[in-house]
Amino acid sequence: MKAVLDCNVIVSGLIRPDRPPAQIVNAFIEGRFEAVLSPAILEEYRRILHARKVRRYIPLSPGGIEALLTGLALAAFWVEDQSLPAPIVVQDPSDDIYLMAAAEGQADYVVSGDRHLLALRKYEGIPIVSPRDFLQALR
Repeated sequence: MKAVLDCNVIVSGLIRPDRPPAQIVNAFIEGRFEAVLSPAILEEYRRILHARKVRRYIPLSPGGIEALLTGLALAAFWVEDQSLPAPIVVQDPSDDIYLMAAAEGQADYVVSGDRHLLALRKYEGIPIVSPRDFLQALR
């Protein structure tokens, strides 16, 4: 199974180890699914995880964050970034990177807590689900 993980899943998983996003991060580490990653997604992860307002809640040093990102990058299923003629998520076009990676990588799911993405429900036949729903699919 392949899934694209929105940055909010990674951040939430690091901040709250008792919640579904943390269980998803652990499931990835355990090899229970493949994460689809693109250069744009990795850059968004890096930008958000190093942001001061986020970093103060994450129990990792900047070096620890980079080690986490390196591990994720090494284990991920990589796809190239794609350009779009028009935004898919009109309310937040920055979310398009997750949909494009899902389509390019033929992902089974896009996992997000973002209301704009979740409102779409599907993109090119790929379900967009909450972390809780993705955990159900993993079982």
